[in-house]
Amino acid sequence: MKALQPRKGRHPFAAIVKPTDRCNLRCRYCYVTHHAPVRLMSPQILESVIEAVPRLAGPGRRLHFIWHGGEPLLLGRTFFGMVLDLQQRHCRGFDLDNCVQTNGTLLTEDLVDYFARTGFEVSLSLDGPAWLHDANRRYSNGGGSHQQVLRAIALLRKARRLVGAVAVLTPESAEHVDEIYHFMKRARVQYRVNPVIAPEGAAAAAQICPGDYGRAMCRLFDLWFEDASPPHLDPIQLVVGNLIASGVWGCDYHAGCARDVLAFNADGAVYPCGQLAGHPEFLLGNVCCDRPEDILGSPMARRIRRRRARLRQGACSQCEYFRICNGGCLASAWLGRKQIEARDYFCEGRRVLFQHASQRIAARLVTLCAEAK
Repeated sequence: MKALQPRKGRHPFAAIVKPTDRCNLRCRYCYVTHHAPVRLMSPQILESVIEAVPRLAGPGRRLHFIWHGGEPLLLGRTFFGMVLDLQQRHCRGFDLDNCVQTNGTLLTEDLVDYFARTGFEVSLSLDGPAWLHDANRRYSNGGGSHQQVLRAIALLRKARRLVGAVAVLTPESAEHVDEIYHFMKRARVQYRVNPVIAPEGAAAAAQICPGDYGRAMCRLFDLWFEDASPPHLDPIQLVVGNLIASGVWGCDYHAGCARDVLAFNADGAVYPCGQLAGHPEFLLGNVCCDRPEDILGSPMARRIRRRRARLRQGACSQCEYFRICNGGCLASAWLGRKQIEARDYFCEGRRVLFQHASQRIAARLVTLCAEAK
């Protein structure tokens, strides 16, 4: 998934739209609740969502639509045609882009051609080599999906499209980050690594601990940093950018929940984050019956926007990396610690990565300066 980055001093507005919670896979670590009151987004609700997004974003923002799920490709090409028609009607005057986050198994040559012609980006779900990927990303019959994802990559390559992916880091795969790195590089995949955090009802997918996450990410940093031609790898590149630049990029770090990022379920319900969609305590409103100002001004939205200030005064007051982290991910804090005002569950691991990256960058600069004399 493309990283959120500042544009003309402001972050784009990310609308994570979940038109269905249905999926043709049964991934062991899936966090989707699968008990939404509406399983498929109707054309009427789709229009309400797209009409609301520019008003929720405010003027002068770039709109980044992320079509998520469940598996959004279950809705077919007709659905995405409706998306474009409604965006042309309701998003005039706004720069926008679309990205489909898909497991890749339903991607066809026709869909790839359509997305290429209409400017949709495609991000796949790929955890690395087959033996790691198929351990978790399975069909209901237990069969793995790796071969179908490789087929999707080949289709995108044939259409001369960049291939992006999200890789989930589990306790098992954290021990094999070298294999993941080299596999992704050979496949020419731009990717982001997300740590698994065990959702309700998915206890079989063990949650990775902060220490293992930190060690794995430091190793990934070293592989990337020492590579003469490294692949695009987030959050490594985001962390480096945040350390050396004045702005803060990445939804895990820029504290934009309920301001720069909102998620929309199939029934029009609005949440501050895709991972928290369906959790009733985080419901901000519904685009079908609530005004944008009421959604943004809801008690939960206001509480979330105050989270950074409370962390700066409390749990994070002595942290030298608060400028680039802002307390970390809200969803991680809630799912891992069951507290909104808590630090990111992976805080200790992130600090290890930040320190490691800072030291390695500083050492490299010293070496370059010495060589330049």
